[in-house]
Amino acid sequence: MLDENLEAASLRSKHGAPAFAAFRARVQSFVNSQGIRHEVFALLLSYSFIYASAWNDGLLGFPPTIESLCAEILTALVLVVGLLSRLALTQQRTIRFWVDIALDFFSLLVLMPGLQWAALARLVRMFFASGRLITLLDRIAATRKNPVYLLWVYPLAVPLVASALYEVEKGQPHSPIRNYLDALRLCFEFSLSLGNVRPVSAAGLTICGFLFLVGLMCIGILTNSISNRYQATKE
Repeated sequence: MLDENLEAASLRSKHGAPAFAAFRARVQSFVNSQGIRHEVFALLLSYSFIYASAWNDGLLGFPPTIESLCAEILTALVLVVGLLSRLALTQQRTIRFWVDIALDFFSLLVLMPGLQWAALARLVRMFFASGRLITLLDRIAATRKNPVYLLWVYPLAVPLVASALYEVEKGQPHSPIRNYLDALRLCFEFSLSLGNVRPVSAAGLTICGFLFLVGLMCIGILTNSISNRYQATKE
């Protein structure tokens, strides 16, 4: 009976080894692909953790709950798996690769007691993730020759930047931003035009100025695309 069990276990291991090798090869091919699918996947992992952390920190207009804590821990575990897989399987490790890894790692430190100072890394990670998203959307729009993809900046990047704006403006005397919704409204105003209400801190003004430039760029590209389309039709 014991020999039969050992033989069955040996057969399972022999059959399982090729399957694991094939799975590893597929994952490695996906991680090292030159397309945008892996970049989108890695960005979604980072975004999910950043949004869950912002929710648990009360930066999205909702009070922290047990659900927000569970969401932060779960997304952190998924992000750790993603980081380990990228470290183990990535072949071309550029400077940008190590910057992404370092920022994700330091943002995870906030979960450890006594390392709340790493919240600064999380704030920096918000801006870096927004920049990566804008770059990715521009790449998708250029590849598919459709500038409408740039409009995803507003529902995806602006809410994240708003949480950073709320973080730097809360507690500032005479600040017009009292909650996350105020920060979100202000960010949308500056991403579409110069708002009448302005933040009081230098960091808040820098954030709004960045959004204003990004908004001008997106609107300009869309306007030029529409103009070229109708000129081509007229010709």
